[in-house]
Amino acid sequence: MKVLWVTGSFFPTNSGGMDTIMHWIALSLAKQNVSLTLLTSAEGTNGKVASNNWHNTDFGKIKYVSTHIHYLPLRLIATAFKALLNHDNVHLCNIFYPSSIAVATLAVLLNKKVIWSVHGELDPWAIRYRSYKKKPFLWFINTFLKKHVVFHTTCKEEETYVSNVFGKTAKTILLTNYILLPKKEQVPTQKYLLFVGRIHLKKGLDKLIKALAKSTLFRDSNYVLKVVGDYDNDHGRELIKLSDQLSLNKKIQFLGKKEGTEKFQLFASAYFTIMPSITENFGMVVVESLSQGTPVIASTGTPWRILEEENAGFWVTPQIKELTISIDTILALNKADYSLYRKNAYALVCDKFDMEKNIQDWVQAYQSVFHQPTHFKKVRHES
Repeated sequence: MKVLWVTGSFFPTNSGGMDTIMHWIALSLAKQNVSLTLLTSAEGTNGKVASNNWHNTDFGKIKYVSTHIHYLPLRLIATAFKALLNHDNVHLCNIFYPSSIAVATLAVLLNKKVIWSVHGELDPWAIRYRSYKKKPFLWFINTFLKKHVVFHTTCKEEETYVSNVFGKTAKTILLTNYILLPKKEQVPTQKYLLFVGRIHLKKGLDKLIKALAKSTLFRDSNYVLKVVGDYDNDHGRELIKLSDQLSLNKKIQFLGKKEGTEKFQLFASAYFTIMPSITENFGMVVVESLSQGTPVIASTGTPWRILEEENAGFWVTPQIKELTISIDTILALNKADYSLYRKNAYALVCDKFDMEKNIQDWVQAYQSVFHQPTHFKKVRHES
């Protein structure tokens, strides 16, 4: 099976968690005899790869196309148009990137089959951000494209977002993300809670800080909160000020962005990871934490109810009171109960989210869309 991927960014760029996830998927699909041709912007590669040349890799053939203006990628669009002539199957990875709109339009005109990954971009929070720029994209997709593509969603909530934006007739395929399991770091558990992610209002870090301020157990303990993420922005500075105001400046450590082994060692040593996001379509932080045997507190704005079902963490409302209760609960765990949470955390990721065990879900999803006639009914595939 030959598939053309077109995306705004890709490994080794790390503009977001999806760059990493799509790299893992590409590596695993290549082992399943799916022939991938990838086209992406050279933006953010920082000279790690030569742009405007084809590279043969272990995940397929890829070209990083240089663009003078990232959001007007004319060279990328032209390259994609040429590649499209030799491909019947197309996978697009961005809703609001001009190359996706352009390639989707030509693919529909040429009667190609298209899967379009939503990747959280239709989340109401995401749409509200710079909505004046996004409305023309949504109008065009609604008017000309939605009947001819299949939208890839990662959870039922995201299916609802697609339905709300593009109507109930929009075709979707529900397929969760997986992780290419990293090495399990052999480091001792330390007395800190961990937040990893983009420093943005949507991530709920302000509520977490206020919840910690209300937790007597946390205040009176030797535990700290370590915050991993680029805090050199307005919201980051607001959070540092908030920590000072709540007399938590010695209990909250802003570490900046961490990658690779250093990041996974932080996951492995953490007592619990906390993801208090207002909303997430997936939340790669959760699987990364579980991959190191570290349990997670995730908010009900994320699709992680399974943490409580598998006794691998907690699924709580992203409000100060509820976060405080969950923090008090984990800090009061006895050694045996805590050890069970760690054991269950690692078992959960190995069983349900190991890419190598579950890549057939992606292969079957591709077959269900790309091997069907152009006009077909709503596709559903749940792992």
